[in-house]
Amino acid sequence: MLSSTLRYIHPSLAMPDDIQAEAFPDATLSVLDFLQFPLPIVSGAASQHKASDFFNCQQPTTDNIKIIRKIPIPPAKVLGELVAACKTAVLSGMRSVKCRHAPSASGQYLLVWVIPYWAEVLEIRTTSRKAWVGAEEFIRMRKKVLKKTMNGKNADAIMQEAYDMLSCLLWSGDVRGFNASEPLYKLATYASREWLATTHEDQILDLLRRELLLKGTRTEIAQMTFFWSLRQAYTCRDTGEYEESRVFAWI
Repeated sequence: MLSSTLRYIHPSLAMPDDIQAEAFPDATLSVLDFLQFPLPIVSGAASQHKASDFFNCQQPTTDNIKIIRKIPIPPAKVLGELVAACKTAVLSGMRSVKCRHAPSASGQYLLVWVIPYWAEVLEIRTTSRKAWVGAEEFIRMRKKVLKKTMNGKNADAIMQEAYDMLSCLLWSGDVRGFNASEPLYKLATYASREWLATTHEDQILDLLRRELLLKGTRTEIAQMTFFWSLRQAYTCRDTGEYEESRVFAWI
C-alpha cells in the first residue's frame, strides 16, 4: 500500500495497523461483500485551493476512521498534488490536514496519514470497485433482458449462478491458473460487452489446453501470439524478411 511506502518518509504518514485494518476491505472478502464495504466518495467538484492550503500546523482534531470515512476525498488531480507535497509539508512541521475541499468537514483537522489513505481509496475505486460495480450492474440489467426472451425460471437460474460466482470470488488478488497473470478485477470484463480481448482469448485457450491435457491428447494449443505471428509471416512470405528475420524462426 502507499502508506507503507510513505512510512519511510515520515512516521506521521503511516496509518496505524489497527486503523488500516478497519479502513480498507479485507482481501478475503467476496466481490458482493466488497461492494457493500463503506468507502469515501470522490469529490467531483474542482477545488479552488492549492495543495499547500490543505496543510496546517494545528493539532489534529480526530483520528476516528468512521468519521473520516464520511468525508469525501479530494478530486484526483488535487489528491495527486497533495501526495507530491506531503513529504515537504511534514518535514517542515505540518501536523494536520484541513479539509478545504469539503465544506461540511472544513472544521476538521485530520492526521496527515489521511493523504495516503485517500490515495489508496482512489486507487481501489478506480480499479476494483469500478470494475465489479460495472459487472454487477451488467448482470442485473441482463436479467431483465433474459426474462423477456426466455423462460423466467431459466433466467432466474442463470442470474443466480452469476451471483453465486460473485459471492465466492475474491475481489482482490491475481488470477491464477493461466499463463498470463492479471489482477482479479480484470475478470469483471467478462460481465460486459468488452470482454473479447487477446487476454480473454488466451484464457479460453488455456482452459481448452487443460481440458485436452486431462484427456491425454497430444494436440498442442498455441497462444494468440502464435496466430498473429503466423498471419504476419504469411503476409511477407514472398519477401526477404520472411527468410531472414528471426521473428519467424520459431514458426
